[in-house]
Amino acid sequence: MGNILIVEDDASIRKLVSVNLEKRGYKSTEAVDGNQAMLLLRQYPFDLVLLDLVVPGISGVDVCTWIRSRSDTPIIVLSGLRDEELKVTALDAGADDYITKPFGHEELLARVRAVLRRASPNVNETGQKKLQIDDLTIDFEARRVRIGEEDISLTKTE
Repeated sequence: MGNILIVEDDASIRKLVSVNLEKRGYKSTEAVDGNQAMLLLRQYPFDLVLLDLVVPGISGVDVCTWIRSRSDTPIIVLSGLRDEELKVTALDAGADDYITKPFGHEELLARVRAVLRRASPNVNETGQKKLQIDDLTIDFEARRVRIGEEDISLTKTE
């Protein structure tokens, strides 16, 4: 469904976020600091990064800038800092969204879905590239609809 990197130095928050994501079908990988996050990002493809700004080693803002200089991987900042200037700095560095701690897990999951939906417009709400219902097939990536073996002609809007 989605491979998400959680960059958070607080073990209890990191574990809580990871468990909630995995219950919803996401795969999560955890990093405790900016250095580990950058190492993981060099080694593996991620669909989304959840990034705390205040982590040991390389700061979250610097990690955000580094990610954005190399990829379009969506970034949601999770931070206990409520300072408007820091929020603006993070968003200007390339973050796609900013959530202030403490946050509700349903809100976090909704924001994850929204950011992934914007990042992958050819994937439906559940992360599928194809939807199969009986003999109806909707291929979101190819933008094709079929009933059985017959292609259904649709307009671009449809």
